[in-house]
Amino acid sequence: MDNSGKIDSFYDVSKEKLGEESTGSVFKAIHKTTQIERAVKLVFGDVYQGKGDAPPEISLLRSMDHPNIQKLYEVFTDAKCVYLVLEMCSGGELLDGVMERSQGVRFTEHRAATFCEQMLGAITYIHANNIAHRDIRPESIMLQDKSNTTDIKIVDFGSAVKYKKGTPLTTKVGSPYYIAPEVLNGSYDYKCDVWSCGVVAYIMLCGSPPWQADNDSDLLKAVAVEDVTFPKPAWAQVSQAAKDMITSILIKNPVDRPEASSVLNESQWLKRGDVKGKQPLPSIVRRLQAFNQSRRLKQVCLTVIATQLQKKDIEELRQYFKSLDKNGDGTISRKELLQGLEQQAKSLPGMSPEALEKLVAIDSDGSGSIDYTEFLAAAIDKQVYQERDVMWNAFRTFDLDGNGKIEPHELKQIMESNNNVNLSDAKVKALVTEADKNGDGKIDFEEFMNMMKED
Repeated sequence: MDNSGKIDSFYDVSKEKLGEESTGSVFKAIHKTTQIERAVKLVFGDVYQGKGDAPPEISLLRSMDHPNIQKLYEVFTDAKCVYLVLEMCSGGELLDGVMERSQGVRFTEHRAATFCEQMLGAITYIHANNIAHRDIRPESIMLQDKSNTTDIKIVDFGSAVKYKKGTPLTTKVGSPYYIAPEVLNGSYDYKCDVWSCGVVAYIMLCGSPPWQADNDSDLLKAVAVEDVTFPKPAWAQVSQAAKDMITSILIKNPVDRPEASSVLNESQWLKRGDVKGKQPLPSIVRRLQAFNQSRRLKQVCLTVIATQLQKKDIEELRQYFKSLDKNGDGTISRKELLQGLEQQAKSLPGMSPEALEKLVAIDSDGSGSIDYTEFLAAAIDKQVYQERDVMWNAFRTFDLDGNGKIEPHELKQIMESNNNVNLSDAKVKALVTEADKNGDGKIDFEEFMNMMKED
C-alpha cells in the first residue's frame, strides 16, 4: 500500500546496507510497533523520471503473489526518494548461501534441484502474467533464511517489464554472464529469462559459468557462438539428468528453447510429485469451509495476518500448497484444488462433489485461481492467528494513526491498496459494522479480537 506518512515514523531503518540492486540500495528495517523485520529498498526519484506516475517496479511487484517472489508490503515517498518496504530475505544471495553450506553442510544435487524447481516455478508464474524479469542472476535470487530447508526468493524487478506476446523487446538489459544471445541482437522475448535460469543452474552445480573470457567483449562473443560443455572433473559427479536439463535450456535460438513451464514439468531432474510430509487434509478442508463462512472483514484481516507470520507458523501449509500446485506455477487452479480434495474425499464423511466445489470460493480476488496468500489466509490454524501478539500486530497494521481504533478511512486505505479496488464509503461502513459492537463507528482492539475469535 502507499503510506502517506514518513518512513522514519514507522520503521527504524539501519544505515548498514544489505545489498545493491539495479535501481537502488537495500537496508534492514524494524517496524517500530510490531518489531517485524523488513527490507527497505531506497530508490532515488530520478530513477523513475519520465516513466509516469506509477513506477514500473512497484506496480509489477504489487501484481504478484508467489511463494518464491519477494513480497512488497508498502511504499513511502518523500521529495527525494521512494522507499519500498519488502519481505526480508536474511539468508543472503544464492551463491553466497550455497558456498556457506558447502563449507558446513554438504550442498547436494538434490538441494540444487529444489532451488532450480523454485526458480523455474517463479519464472513460470511471472511469464503467465506477461512479465519478463530480464536480469535473472545469482544476485537477484535470495535465500529466505539461513536454515538448511530455506527457500529462494526472486528479487530486484528494476529491469522487469510487462510485455505483449508477439511484440519483441528491444532494450539490451542483463548481466554479461547470464544474458541470452538474442538480447545482444536487440530483439528478444520473455524466454531470455529461461536462458538465464540455465546459466544459474550450471553455476550452482559446478561453481563456474559455462562461458569464460578475459573481458566482457570476448565473453559475449563466446555466449553467442560456443555450445555449452560439461568438462571434468567439475561435472564428473553430476547426474546426466541435470546435464540434460541444462542442455535443453541453453539453446541459442529462442524459438527452439522451451518455456519455463515445460522445463518445470518435463525435466526428469525436476520431476515433480506430491510433497512428502504431513498432509492434514481434513483439518485443512474445515479451515477452508470456516473461511468461506466467515465475515468479509475477518477474511481481510486473515489475509493481513498471513503476510506477517513467521516461516515456522506456515511451513506445513506452504508444503501443502506445493503439493496441490501440480504444475508448479505458484497458483492453485480450481481443477488442482478439486483433484487434491477428491483424492482424499474418503476421509471426509459426507463431503459431496457439490460441497467440494464450494471450497474454491476462496479465490477472493477473482483471478480464477487461488493465490499463495489467499490459500494461507483461508487455511491458517485459528490457534495460530488467535494468539494475542499475532492479532495485535494485525490490528496495528490497520490502525494507521496509532490511536487504538480502526477507523473507516483507515480500513478503506488498506483494502484499496492491497486489492487495487475502489470501495464505496457505504461498503466500508458495512464492513466496520461487522465488528463495531458499541456503535461508535470504529473498531477497538477488544472488538477486533472478538471478531477474530468468532466461529
